[in-house]
Amino acid sequence: MNKINGLDRLFGDDLALLPGEEKNVIDIPLGELQDFKNHPFYVKEDEAMEELVQSILEDGIITPLIVRRKTERQYETISGHRRRFAASRAGLDSVPCLIVEATDEEAVNYMVSANLQRPEILPSEKAFAYKLKMEQLSHQGKNGSNTAEQVGEEGGDSGRQVQRYIRLTFLNPTLLELVDAKKLTFGNAVTLSYLTGYNINLVSDYYEENKKLPTTEQCNLLKEKGSDADLSMESFLGIMEKKKKEKRKKNVSNK
Repeated sequence: MNKINGLDRLFGDDLALLPGEEKNVIDIPLGELQDFKNHPFYVKEDEAMEELVQSILEDGIITPLIVRRKTERQYETISGHRRRFAASRAGLDSVPCLIVEATDEEAVNYMVSANLQRPEILPSEKAFAYKLKMEQLSHQGKNGSNTAEQVGEEGGDSGRQVQRYIRLTFLNPTLLELVDAKKLTFGNAVTLSYLTGYNINLVSDYYEENKKLPTTEQCNLLKEKGSDADLSMESFLGIMEKKKKEKRKKNVSNK
């Protein structure tokens, strides 16, 4: 069968099969399908997932999953993780799959490229997708800004923006969720990513307790003081409470 870089012959932008290719698709039991290693895209039980489940119940799976063989009875999912999950929710025992022969590089390239074309993609998903693709190119001995530019083309981002997205992967899960929820701005998240792991946890713990995130000014101060060394609690709170104290002092002066 064709390598994955030749799949354009089979699939359009929506990955729909062209006529005459159905013979390459076979039904594979769900129990024989596994996730792609380090898959950066989430499968969420949200409203869109419920719609997908209903669509499968009514019409079945129209677009087959793309998989590669790992062992005689195990396949790795390259494209179609959401469809696989929805099929399970819909009570199906097997799903239609197109089996391709693909190297790690080809599988990563296709998986990332296909998912970056989704109408909605979370910042954290894009961050880990870019990181995965950069790592794959690094293994091939390709490094530098040109590589980042190449990776960013498919996602519509510059090389510098690709590198900024990858910075998000240094954050902990709590702060990443806040970025995805648009509670923590992208710029502030990138700034906080330069903190030590300990200081990043201080920020997320402070949010969990007070439901407050640092301002842009406070993020810059935290980066200045906490990118090379762990902050003491006194120093950390001094930065986080600075704006409050100055505001309180100003109010007292006005009175």
